[in-house]
Amino acid sequence: MKRLWIGIAFLALLLAGGFGINAGMDNLQKEISQQLDAACQTALAGDLEQASVQANGAREVWEQYRNLVAAVTDHEPMEEMDILFAQLPIYYETDSPLNFAAVCSDLSLLMQAIGENQALKWWGVL
Repeated sequence: MKRLWIGIAFLALLLAGGFGINAGMDNLQKEISQQLDAACQTALAGDLEQASVQANGAREVWEQYRNLVAAVTDHEPMEEMDILFAQLPIYYETDSPLNFAAVCSDLSLLMQAIGENQALKWWGVL
């Protein structure tokens, strides 16, 4: 009987951990996506300097939590994020606001996809 309760407690702990990961990924995804969307709009408005600051803020948050995200999600989209973040300084230095905005938009959509991948769905619970 003791093992049954230990098993139930362990499963409850795993379920709570899953909810915590879901909430954390949702917050992280929203924060990074909003910063990248703002950078995209700023670049399209012609202020590439401010857009770069906003995109670098998103990149810092990404790099801060990258290893935690890697523990719970697929690595292919993460590698794509790294590649796209590496392209931003090139477009900033060549003064290409349209390309900069396009990469920011791609990054935002990719971050949203990573967040949706971790979202709690009924078929994932079953």
